[in-house]
Amino acid sequence: MIRHVFFDLDHTLWDFERNSEACLKEIHAHQLAGRVSYEAFVSAFRVINKGLWRQLEANTITHDELRRFRFRNTLLSLEVSCTEAESLAMNEEFMRLLPVQKHLMEGALDVLEYLRPKYQLHIISNGFLDIQTRKMTESGILSYFRHIITSDISGAKKPDRKIFEYALKSAGTTPDSSIYIGDDEIADKTGSANAGLPFIHFDPAGGVSSREVITELTHLKAIL
Repeated sequence: MIRHVFFDLDHTLWDFERNSEACLKEIHAHQLAGRVSYEAFVSAFRVINKGLWRQLEANTITHDELRRFRFRNTLLSLEVSCTEAESLAMNEEFMRLLPVQKHLMEGALDVLEYLRPKYQLHIISNGFLDIQTRKMTESGILSYFRHIITSDISGAKKPDRKIFEYALKSAGTTPDSSIYIGDDEIADKTGSANAGLPFIHFDPAGGVSSREVITELTHLKAIL
């Protein structure tokens, strides 16, 4: 019997694309207007940032390297010069703006209201605890969750099974009494499989929802 529901945060409950776009728009206006179009900048950033996160999950780069290089690599891919100092300044501004953004994925509050009386809810994230806590506070969802398990406090990153095992131990539960919901094929789906934790894949671009794959968060109300 399921008693504990674990969620990924970014792209699953917290709308990273909308929130990051608001930050990138401000960075572009203040630092890059006239050097590159906003549309090209955002498009390149999404590709570069996702690729760096994949490297982070594979332990081939560190969080520090991700933050140092994502804006530099974005601009260099567009043949726009960017020094390391400029890249670090843009990333500092990005990290200042990002946690105070409030957009949630459609249906997130509805499904959390539905689940809270029935289950203990927790977060498993590859982000840092202070940043993820601020995101959850600003978007109004912090109070729904008992535990927030992040890579810095667990000493491991998804898809490593150790972060999931740390989360289960922290919540005082087992895979048999738990389920995990996330959007990413590698970090979330492969990671939960590594830990033997039942998984529901949130795939908004997918086809028909089932018990294993949902295209809308509110579909969880028919499953849990």
